[in-house]
Amino acid sequence: MPVAPLWAYAPGPVLLAIGAFLMQFFVQGAWGIVPVHLNELSPDEVRGTFPGFAYQLGNLLASGMRC
Repeated sequence: MPVAPLWAYAPGPVLLAIGAFLMQFFVQGAWGIVPVHLNELSPDEVRGTFPGFAYQLGNLLASGMRC
């Protein structure tokens, strides 16, 4: 279900809110499982910190990007 046009070209605030909700719903459904998978891949000693470390490492790498 393509929701980007509903979010980007909504004629009113109600449709904009519906489009934003659906967009976040589908993004979370696609990427929300990644931290759980990282927990399964990590050793027992760092199981609680590895997903957060990987997230912050991604932020560090992204901070060097220039637009």
